[in-house]
Amino acid sequence: LGGAPLILVTDNLKSAITKANRYEPEVTRALEDFCNHYNITIIPTRAAKPKDKALAENQVKMAYSRVYAKLRNQQFFGLHTLNQAIGGKNKDHNQTRMQQKPYCREERFLANEKQLLQPLPKKPYEIKYYRELKVAKNNHIHLTCDKHYYSVPYPWIGERVKVIYTRSMVRIYARGKMIA
Repeated sequence: LGGAPLILVTDNLKSAITKANRYEPEVTRALEDFCNHYNITIIPTRAAKPKDKALAENQVKMAYSRVYAKLRNQQFFGLHTLNQAIGGKNKDHNQTRMQQKPYCREERFLANEKQLLQPLPKKPYEIKYYRELKVAKNNHIHLTCDKHYYSVPYPWIGERVKVIYTRSMVRIYARGKMIA
């Protein structure tokens, strides 16, 4: 789309919302990090209230009938070819004139909505993982996921530290301050 929306309205799906609450729903840490990276406000819908997102529900039904249903009898031997076929059908769907309207979805988006998107950040989003570990006597922590040791300044030996890591970076915090 070339930009990020200001608001993201989600379902109460388990991978996004940890505790459904009408006034203060709890969002998963991964979704919160995602929204912070793109500067998006998240508004979860109320549980069991499909009217909160009626437009989205209708679009899902239309996308299924116009994209996936037309591909159901084809066989694909790779993810790349499947994505190309879905992209082609999706483009056809977006360029089809809407009923009783003189425009299609793509024209409407380009004319009215694209300029409302915020610019994308320079760096792409990376999923963050969180661990709380104890610094060993050799002033290192061991991340079991990548089987590597990371050094920590010696004053923190024996202390519990918070480790936030992505595929490209490991950050170690103690008492709210980054130490390595």
